[in-house]
Amino acid sequence: LQMPKRMIVYASKTGTTKDCALELQSYLGQADMYDLRHGIPYVTDDYDTVILGSSIRMGNIQRRAKKFIVQNKVALFRVDLGIFICNGAIDSSDDLFEANIPPGLLRHASVISSFGGDCSLEKQHGLSRLILKKFMTAASQIKGFKEPHIMHGVIRRFAQEIEKTEEKSARRARQGKARPIY
Repeated sequence: LQMPKRMIVYASKTGTTKDCALELQSYLGQADMYDLRHGIPYVTDDYDTVILGSSIRMGNIQRRAKKFIVQNKVALFRVDLGIFICNGAIDSSDDLFEANIPPGLLRHASVISSFGGDCSLEKQHGLSRLILKKFMTAASQIKGFKEPHIMHGVIRRFAQEIEKTEEKSARRARQGKARPIY
């Protein structure tokens, strides 16, 4: 049985998304890693699975992640697709996906998740640090407030769902059935 060829592409501002991408890779085993800071890769027919991860800033995925989607719009429909975001406001994740990912691509993605966020002030710089400091000070006064954190169990489950999707695709391929297009 042939292992699926995977690509994990990520856009990270403070390193949290990169850390999550590396953790995801550790669960999946073999996967080519692409930090979008070093260029926007093309999704070729060599890949069976593409996973895109991005941090969220002011309600938006990173500009490089948007460029990756635009550049690979057609090719992303030919692969199993997973999308994750790293964001502190986990309750708003569905809205963030809808606001940032084209609707057809969002429907095509088999696994979509927020891995949580990291609001460590030492990872922030300049205005972002100042805004976060004010936010965290105000939020800590709210009863029941929990500081954002990375949800490692969610990353593990994301990997398991990707593997299930790949198994279904391999079964369809063996039966001569085409991948559904949305």
